[in-house]
Amino acid sequence: MSTPFLLMNRRPSGGFGNQLFQYNFLFQFAHMHGVEFLHRGFPQLGCFELQKESKIRSLLLGMNSFSISLETIYEMKWQQTCDEVQQFFQEGRSVIVMPGILGEYYKEVTIIDPKFIFRSNERKISVQNENVLAVHYRGKDFHEWNSRAVMSLEFYSKGVQKALKNNSKLNRIRIFTDDRESETVTRLVDFFGAEISDGSEEEDFKEMMRTQTIVASPSTFAFWSAVLGDCQEIYYSRDWLHYASETGHKFWRDLREGSLPFFPTVLEV
Repeated sequence: MSTPFLLMNRRPSGGFGNQLFQYNFLFQFAHMHGVEFLHRGFPQLGCFELQKESKIRSLLLGMNSFSISLETIYEMKWQQTCDEVQQFFQEGRSVIVMPGILGEYYKEVTIIDPKFIFRSNERKISVQNENVLAVHYRGKDFHEWNSRAVMSLEFYSKGVQKALKNNSKLNRIRIFTDDRESETVTRLVDFFGAEISDGSEEEDFKEMMRTQTIVASPSTFAFWSAVLGDCQEIYYSRDWLHYASETGHKFWRDLREGSLPFFPTVLEV
């Protein structure tokens, strides 16, 4: 009987945060079933010490394998999918995870603290930014994806005020954004004297990881900076959480209920 593997024999989909979800799923799901995993690489996650990619081997082992996707799990349900996967592994056959499995089943799959999975390539330990309030604004592509996910100036203003009231140590506000020209960002600078980070995506992520308080957009980037960093409290829009939960997004329902493992305290504004 051949040794079974969990495979991702296609390139991951999406950007930085989405690829973190996919690698986490691959690693944790393999651990759950007691098998090794192979992948074709996660090009945007070069700042982490990930398992080395194995392109040819993952492609060869993927022949005649059972394939699971988010749609598969929706159709078969979580437990039936896990049972089917385990049956394939017991038969010595490999299983393919299709790119795009993101956070819907983060709660079910995440057993190991992701901090032990995503180790930074940096040897130097960064100092916490205890006095920095991180504000994450996502615009641009969010307008096309879902305009409801572009958070309002009112949310950010109330979130910043509430965070400053709850934590007297906070005396600097840093905005991390892909949309520096947004009117919301400009107003936050004017109202609160906030600074706008001019770092790269990787630099912004590492800096946000060192903060203990985040006023967040509904972005995978903000989510993972909180999971992998020093965050103690993260502020989300009550309107967004209600909308996302009511429209069937399991991930946001789990987040709102406080049932996501290794995630900081969620405060609604």
